[in-house]
Amino acid sequence: MALSPDYSKLVYSETNVTMPGGLKTSAACDMSLYQANGGGGKGVLVVKVICSLSFKNGTSASGGDLVWTKDDKASFMNSMRSLVVTGWSDQHRITTTSTLPTVTDIGVQLDVRMKESMSTFSHSHWNLTVKKVDKWNSSSIGGLDGGGFWNGSGSFDSLDIVPANKGPATQRAAIHEFGHMLGLRDEYLNDKGKPEDNPNWTGDVQSVMNCGEQVRDRHYALYAKWITDQFKTVADLSRETIEYKVNGSVTVATARL
Repeated sequence: MALSPDYSKLVYSETNVTMPGGLKTSAACDMSLYQANGGGGKGVLVVKVICSLSFKNGTSASGGDLVWTKDDKASFMNSMRSLVVTGWSDQHRITTTSTLPTVTDIGVQLDVRMKESMSTFSHSHWNLTVKKVDKWNSSSIGGLDGGGFWNGSGSFDSLDIVPANKGPATQRAAIHEFGHMLGLRDEYLNDKGKPEDNPNWTGDVQSVMNCGEQVRDRHYALYAKWITDQFKTVADLSRETIEYKVNGSVTVATARL
């Protein structure tokens, strides 16, 4: 059952978190750990990702103009937000066997916010360009080149919210690229049959970082590490190990990210 945060009971928070994934991206998100409504040692990690979208018109295969309308833009932002929030939230639980923390059983919720052409002085994490297309094109996520010290960048197209046949699985590109925005690497084989990046999970074709849309427990390991790091002072003072694991077993050390 999904947990809901009690926003009056903040445990820890950090803005502009640089996730320690393969991309070494900057300020991938803000993270806040709350006690859950109902208490009982349960908590909710809210992962906020703020995106500024720039919409670019395109050209059709027949040479005609492809123009973004106001309704098109709103529909794309709503669809992408719904896709990534549903796909990445509440997939696994993060727990610890220590009894010292106020929260020992934690759910994860994504809070994704999208606005068009935000000011560079606004608090955002990603500047994303979305091109209007009638044929799928490649999409990508970059690092420290998003227009500010705290921004990453990315290139999407209008079909990235539509299911595409990836051979062994079906995938909507936006949910995969969002995984890069959270610090995760590609897990699929490239056209030459070699690992595109992470060589450890190329056989898991249903994985969201491979060809499918399944968020695995390993993909939450970065969150478990962040929570563990927040409790380091408590652990040091009590001289007790406090370690959070995904589904009670997976950590960054075992996730092979």
